[in-house]
Amino acid sequence: MTRSSVMAEGIMKLQYSPVLQQQQQQQEQHRLGIILPITSRGMKSPMVDLHSYLRQISGNLKLPSGSNLYVAVDKDDAVYRRDSSAYLFKEAFCEQKVTVVSEWPAAHAAHAASSLEDSVAAAGAESVAPICAMLNILIKRAYEDGCDFFTMLGDDVCIDCEQQSSDSQRRNWFDLVVDRFAQIASLNSLPFGFGCVALNDTSSPGFPTFPIVHRLHVEAMGVAFCPSEFVNQDADPFVYELYRGWNASSLLLEVRLTNAIGGANGEPRYKRQHIDWKNTVLKSAINTLQSLYIHLLPPPTMLCIDVVIPTYRVNVQALRKILSIEQPATVSTLFIIVIDDPSATEAADEVKKFESEYTGRVRVRCMPKNMGASAARNRGIEESAADWILFLDDDVEPEVDILHHYAHSIKTHGSRTCGFVGLTSFPRSDSAKIANAAYLSHILYFWSISERFPEQAVGWGVTANLLMRRTDVRFCTDFPKTGGGEDVAFCLDCQERCSLPLWSAANARATHPWWDNGRFQVVRFFTWAKGDGLLLDMYPQFTYRTLPNVNELTLLWVLLIALICCNSQSQTILPLKPALATLIWIWVVDIVADLYSLLIGPDCSSYPHITGFKARFTGALASTILKAAVEFGHLWIQVRRLKIHNLCKRFDWFVNLSPNEKRKQQIRSCIRFTGYIMPILAHLFTLIVIDNTSHSDL
Repeated sequence: MTRSSVMAEGIMKLQYSPVLQQQQQQQEQHRLGIILPITSRGMKSPMVDLHSYLRQISGNLKLPSGSNLYVAVDKDDAVYRRDSSAYLFKEAFCEQKVTVVSEWPAAHAAHAASSLEDSVAAAGAESVAPICAMLNILIKRAYEDGCDFFTMLGDDVCIDCEQQSSDSQRRNWFDLVVDRFAQIASLNSLPFGFGCVALNDTSSPGFPTFPIVHRLHVEAMGVAFCPSEFVNQDADPFVYELYRGWNASSLLLEVRLTNAIGGANGEPRYKRQHIDWKNTVLKSAINTLQSLYIHLLPPPTMLCIDVVIPTYRVNVQALRKILSIEQPATVSTLFIIVIDDPSATEAADEVKKFESEYTGRVRVRCMPKNMGASAARNRGIEESAADWILFLDDDVEPEVDILHHYAHSIKTHGSRTCGFVGLTSFPRSDSAKIANAAYLSHILYFWSISERFPEQAVGWGVTANLLMRRTDVRFCTDFPKTGGGEDVAFCLDCQERCSLPLWSAANARATHPWWDNGRFQVVRFFTWAKGDGLLLDMYPQFTYRTLPNVNELTLLWVLLIALICCNSQSQTILPLKPALATLIWIWVVDIVADLYSLLIGPDCSSYPHITGFKARFTGALASTILKAAVEFGHLWIQVRRLKIHNLCKRFDWFVNLSPNEKRKQQIRSCIRFTGYIMPILAHLFTLIVIDNTSHSDL
């Protein structure tokens, strides 16, 4: 049967209205096809009583009577390949139609030299078990045998269903699966069977292991469970994500499943082989669904926005506040918390409880060691398969309606942007000593860039509150672990990859607390500046030259003073005391210029909420310290890396979106530089006058 004929048959079955379909499907006896890979390899002791062991598996799975069971046996399994094994399987699963398969097509022999579940760890081999290829073979056989629903289970799985029917007779878990498919069809005006239902895996809460699908899915995949690119991993989450846009992926909490050996976090019995399926493969499959069922399906109604939260602090209460944000009815959201401090075991255990508390909405992952914010965010990106990813810092407090505003921005501008920069504000606090200094030094300028440039393109945004389209771009881990520059690089790389700008979303708000409880410290800003300094070589197209700033001039002047101290002849040209006095003069000029600009100069109107001469003066004075620390960080990273050619080079934080800003900074540097070198010019002028006077006396 060709794929086109299969699809034609499937479409003919769906020509009824949703109500008639549902009535018809409820009257039919649905048959479940179960694929059961099984192996004796890796067992600690030989199975003396195979019949009892198989009966135990049957009892754990609680398969519905009348279902089809396809047992996939290792090609050379010493236990399950015995002549009596097929009979024992049929006895153990006496209520099911059992088919034992141990011979595989020659096309798969290269991959299946051992088995479906080749125990690589036990055998010491490096071969990869092609479970997905074998799964597709058996799914096709189950499809041809007339099965309506399909899934794969493991021999280490135990299923428990507590729900009972009204007549007090215990229902099989498969009955609840069929009911859930009917609910999906009714709520979303979809054909019965379109979607995916996963069981509640208590060993990996919220992770869609062993999903159940209908014939519609198998037909759409070309009479298969998953595309041929899959090897032995990721097929389950792929299928679950495939239907997410139609709100047709469902986690059945009433049915609990325990995966004793494998699972998302367990040790597998074979070598895992992942593929990159969350971009091209997933989009291609979604397009296939839409094109095949174009006359029967409504367009996808759900926006898929996952929230990635890297955390080193592991503040349980702060994380719980983030999880409490509202989820719009048209938005499907998964919160991915990545713990980057393995030593915080007690707090990490509390955070992991979120997976059970918010089953299906929260996924917690732990880094093997402290690798920094960039690596943690990358781990979150890898875990997500959503079209959009919202990055939030672990200490921000987002507004409860933040997802509503981002969803509105996506619907309004999503097709022509690669992402959105939300507004991250800081609490107004007179007790925070860092507050006024941070504002007046303009260090916080880009935290509120979306408010300064509403509803327009912006260059980049801080990752405290940033929504980006899913791409294959990742955060660069060359930047400091605590951050600095990585957000700029990520935003620029995403814009280049998508050939789309970044857009502001000022209504998507979050509040960031003051660092170190508001204490005045400069180490954090110095570290950030070191990371920012790496941008000069990474993005030379966004750099420009100015005259030396106070830190660069200080470096040059200190070298000159060292030369004077080492060379007596140099002291005749420029004595030591005037050289030291000039160094002090340079800093005095810089501080006075900053105070003038912030108190009565061009920046006097900035941040009008800082009122009163005393508050503004002390804030302006402290801001000069912060600015000096930042500029020193920029200088230090260049000196340490021996990038002397980067001296007097500046990064354009507006990334060519505001050309006047570069000219303004160049003019300011010229004015200040003139003030810096006034003593030197005066000294040279004095020497020239004295020299001319001496010549005229002669």
